[in-house]
Amino acid sequence: MRSYIVVMLLIINFCALFGQNKDADKLKKYVSCTEKDHDSWGWTKKHFFNDEGFIIKEENYSNDNKLRSRYEYYYDEYGNQYKEINTFNSNDGVLNHEYDYKLVVDSIGVIIQRGSGDFMKIYSNFTELGKPRLVVNKFSVGVDKKIYEYDVNGNIVKYIYHSVWTDMDEKVQKSTESIQYRYDSYNNVIRLYRSNDQKWEYPMIITGGPSHYEHEKFRYVYNRDGLWKKKFKTVEGKEYLIKKRKYTKR
Repeated sequence: MRSYIVVMLLIINFCALFGQNKDADKLKKYVSCTEKDHDSWGWTKKHFFNDEGFIIKEENYSNDNKLRSRYEYYYDEYGNQYKEINTFNSNDGVLNHEYDYKLVVDSIGVIIQRGSGDFMKIYSNFTELGKPRLVVNKFSVGVDKKIYEYDVNGNIVKYIYHSVWTDMDEKVQKSTESIQYRYDSYNNVIRLYRSNDQKWEYPMIITGGPSHYEHEKFRYVYNRDGLWKKKFKTVEGKEYLIKKRKYTKR
C-alpha cells in the first residue's frame, strides 16, 4: 500500500516539476495572458487557460504582429500533459502535427517520460515534495544529466547540467554548467549565478534568445493576485524591462 501511495504522489506532483503551469491556482480566474518580450526579438506569446489554470493553447507572434505558430495542450486527470498538437506554422500553414507523451512509474519510484520520436526522460531520487533530484535525457546523439537542489518551497536553488554528445567529426564532447538561484516571496527568480568547466566567456550569445550573463538580477511588478505584470533584468549594472504581461479575466 505504501509503495502505491508514493507512486500516486509522484504522478500527481509530476505536473508541477518544472512546468509552465506552476501558477495554475492563481490563473483559474483568468482566460488568457499576453506576454510581450522586450529582451530579444520582440515576440509576443499568448496563453489561454482552462478552469484549472492550465495552459491549453499557445499562440506566438513576431514583432510585426503576424501569427507564427499555434499549439494546443492536453492533460490527464492529474494535470500531466500527455499530448501537444502544432495546429499552425507560418511556413506550412494549418497543421495537425501531434506530439505524444507517455508516463511510466516503476516499482522503485522512477518516472520515465517518453515522447514521439527520439526522446526519453528519466526522473529519479525524488524529494518529499515530489521533486526529482536527477533527470536524465537520452537522445540518439548523446545524453545529458541534470542535477537539482531545492529549497523548502520546492524552488530550484542549484542546477547542474552535464552533457555528453558526438560532434560532426564523430568526437565525443563533454561539458558541465551550473546555475544558482535566489527567489522572492512569490517564488520567482530574483538572482542567478552561472559557472562552467569549459572556461566559456560571459555573456554567451544565444541564438534566438537573450545572451546569458554570469550574474543576473530580476525585479517584478505584481498584480493583486500575485502574478507579475512586468519583469526587469539587471546586468552589468543596468536595469531594463524584458517582459510585460497583460491578463484577461473570465
